[in-house]
Amino acid sequence: MVETDVTVGRFSNGRIRIEPSEVRAGNGTVYPFLIVPVELSFAKVGAVPGYAKREASGFVVLSMQAILSVGSGSARIADSIAIHDPLEFKNKYDVSRNYSLEFPLDPQRIKYLEASRRGNMSLGLRFQFLVSHYEPLVIQRDGQSEEHDFVSNYERLAQRPEIRFDIAQSHWVNQVLPALDLGEYFLIEIPKGKKTVLGAWQYLEKAEAAFRHWNSKEVFANCRELGSLLDQSMKNKFGNSHFTYSIRWNRAFRGFSDLASWDLHLEDLKKSPKYSPDTVQTNKSDAEHLLLRTKALLKYAEEMLLLKCGILSHVCLVCR
Repeated sequence: MVETDVTVGRFSNGRIRIEPSEVRAGNGTVYPFLIVPVELSFAKVGAVPGYAKREASGFVVLSMQAILSVGSGSARIADSIAIHDPLEFKNKYDVSRNYSLEFPLDPQRIKYLEASRRGNMSLGLRFQFLVSHYEPLVIQRDGQSEEHDFVSNYERLAQRPEIRFDIAQSHWVNQVLPALDLGEYFLIEIPKGKKTVLGAWQYLEKAEAAFRHWNSKEVFANCRELGSLLDQSMKNKFGNSHFTYSIRWNRAFRGFSDLASWDLHLEDLKKSPKYSPDTVQTNKSDAEHLLLRTKALLKYAEEMLLLKCGILSHVCLVCR
């Protein structure tokens, strides 16, 4: 659950709450949309500082709308359909209401959402409200004074800052994407191990940071350095002629090394008569594939570095 404050006039008693696990999508083949459930509430407060009684009788939230963004918040994806379901607050009791914000999407926007995702889906909402304020007026009726609330003015509010939330990868992949007609995904879980080769993990962190900034060249460079470090560690541990290094490791590393180094030959490949220069490039899918292979190789190497003579090193007295 994530939440943020809402201020209306001088009433700073409002809250917006979002449960990321309840986000859903639908109608992907014809009219794709994303639904974000939202709870809006206002709690009863005491005297409102700086307001006379007649200025602090309450208000009505007449309509709600939100702007959906990804990343840092600068990438605007969609505007929700405006909801006209008034929520009245007269500062006599707490009030709350649940809304379902519907964001229309299209194939291009869905593609952009997926391109921005790094495991979990990070989203942001900026809310806009149309509010009418109450003012109490005293009316004389049958010799008696009666106080009634009347609408005194209207106000459009833009809630700042935006509220950000992360939708778990498992929920996004298993529940949201299929409803947007993007099919089903594989979720790959690779245990991080015990970080036996610390330098390799530092290279991996640099590669992942480069991937987040769309720098595929740096992804390839750091993955190559990671692979070289693992290869040297394996060679130091087992020697060239040991089965674990010469067969098990070498066959796994050979394919990885070819993959991680091919971007070094882009300029030569562009000169080849076999290919059109415009098609010789690396992109996000190449970098993503390499990162997955890198993580699997790192885990594989660390498992073998803990082994010798077929026995775990922490119980093998000979190998200590």
